[in-house]
Amino acid sequence: RESDHRAWTPVSYTVTRQNATVQGLTEGKAYFFRIAAENIIGMGPFTETTKEIVIRDPITVPDRPEDLEVKAVTKNSVTLTWNPPKYNGGSDITMYVLESRLIGKEKFHRVTKEKMLDRKYTVEGLKEGDTYEYRVSACNIVGQGKPSFCTKPITCKDEIAPPSLDLDFRDKLIVRVGEAFSLTGRYSGKPAPKVTWLKDNIVVKENDRTKIKTTPTTLCLGVLKSVREDSGKYCVTVENSTGSRKGFCQVNVVDRPSPPVGPVIFDEVHKDHMIVSWKPPLDDGGSEITNYIIEKKDAHRDLWMPVTSATIKTTCKIPKLLEGREYQIRIYAENLYGISDPLISDEMKAKDRFRVPDAPEQPIIKDVTKDSAVVVWKKPYDGGKPITNYIVEKKETMATRWVRVTKDPIFPSTEFKVPDLLEGCEYEFRVSAENEIGVGDPSPPSKPIFARDPIGK
Repeated sequence: RESDHRAWTPVSYTVTRQNATVQGLTEGKAYFFRIAAENIIGMGPFTETTKEIVIRDPITVPDRPEDLEVKAVTKNSVTLTWNPPKYNGGSDITMYVLESRLIGKEKFHRVTKEKMLDRKYTVEGLKEGDTYEYRVSACNIVGQGKPSFCTKPITCKDEIAPPSLDLDFRDKLIVRVGEAFSLTGRYSGKPAPKVTWLKDNIVVKENDRTKIKTTPTTLCLGVLKSVREDSGKYCVTVENSTGSRKGFCQVNVVDRPSPPVGPVIFDEVHKDHMIVSWKPPLDDGGSEITNYIIEKKDAHRDLWMPVTSATIKTTCKIPKLLEGREYQIRIYAENLYGISDPLISDEMKAKDRFRVPDAPEQPIIKDVTKDSAVVVWKKPYDGGKPITNYIVEKKETMATRWVRVTKDPIFPSTEFKVPDLLEGCEYEFRVSAENEIGVGDPSPPSKPIFARDPIGK
């Protein structure tokens, strides 16, 4: 019967052995049992169990703990970790007992005095150079279980390992402006190395965009929303008392270029075309300029017209202009990552900036003889291009046609002796100047003179 019930329930009617298995009991409940013997005459008196029996699996001590490992060794301490036993004996583990044995001695001594449930322990106060082995056992309500397998013999000394560095990045990294980038890797070394990040030989400091994260085995430098100024040579140094290791990465944060540098210079201006030049952008965006895009616009209209989009020179001819109209020029720089903001010129009128020379003033005539005279004039304005020649013409006063006095160039002299005059005839002379643009207007005619020798006393 259940301990809290009065009624008995039969378990079996015919059992000839002196034992019986009772099925169908509820775990955790308490029961009483009773037995009576029977023969042909009838059933004898019952014998009852004196105490109630609680139904549960039998409890044993725990199995041995697993995976006892040495995590760190110094000259005066050892740190160990382990995993719980596969089976706790049917009852929760109440503590672990860690024991050590000095090599050369027979007995193991308990290391942990207090009740310990952690599965990590650092044994301190050891003597440098001593060698120990360790084992651990688990306890439950029944008692202490078998100890784990022993560790290898461990000698107390400071472990030394030069730093090692394993990087996840290459020696070059290209990033678009506004994107994030990170430089990560793993490192090791004993004693634990110090990690330092440098950019262009200056220590990197954390800010709202730059984050540095270092764990005992990993390292990371992250930059959010990168800008052009984040470009540079990054270096990570891992250093301890035994040495150091370095890793490098050249980061190039790229963007479209800045605008070409003005002002736009009008090298030549003509009535139907112009030649302009400019300077390259101050910042090419981290990628070389592949192209300039040049456009023109009539100053009194809103429509920009393409001139060329395929030049890497910083000069360009702007063709097909209408004389007298004012124009503006717009220039963009382009690289692999985009097109810059434009550089816009001042307005410029399409007209010949250079012209033929002006007409000289009225020439003066001297040293007249019966067949020659000397014509003298002043140099006029050259029209912006140097004068290359003067043309002297003569005509008889009564005639209408002017005749050149010589085919040969007259320059740089501003006087000329005209030969082959006819004695007694009356002549007028005029002069025009020539440059590479063309021949200018002629001067007013000189005062008329008669071709005759001067009369002496």
